Amino acid sequence: MEDIMNSMGGGSTVISLDALLSEMSRSINIPTTIKELVEDSQWQAQLFNSLQPNDLGRIMTKVLVDFDQARVAALIAPAVSGFGVNHIVALMNAGNEFMKVQIVQKTLPFCTDLQQNCDALKGALTDWEKICLEKDIDMALAA
Repeated sequence: MEDIMNSMGGGSTVISLDALLSEMSRSINIPTTIKELVEDSQWQAQLFNSLQPNDLGRIMTKVLVDFDQARVAALIAPAVSGFGVNHIVALMNAGNEFMKVQIVQKTLPFCTDLQQNCDALKGALTDWEKICLEKDIDMALAA
């Protein structure tokens, strides 16, 4: 991803995926850091808006507190233009296996292509995860 220069607070900050990952590695509260950056219009326009599924996977691997993973996914999902099933699958595959259901639950409301790609989402789930998420998926499809 191309680095984009951004002037903030008298200095220059490079807005890029690598800069985000660096910010996350220095953060003591990753969800708060993500929330602040998602709410920053320059970070939103120059990075979050165009994140690809593999980018989200890289971000999720930096969320070291498992219980923060679904929250971080939910903070980022609405900021990504065209957030779809491939994004959800990348997030859940990069997250802790015990957090997959929560990651899907938190991001389904932002999925723009669930109608067309529901089978791809279900194909990425275990039988148990399908059972746990059946009502969530049905509700998202009905919305």
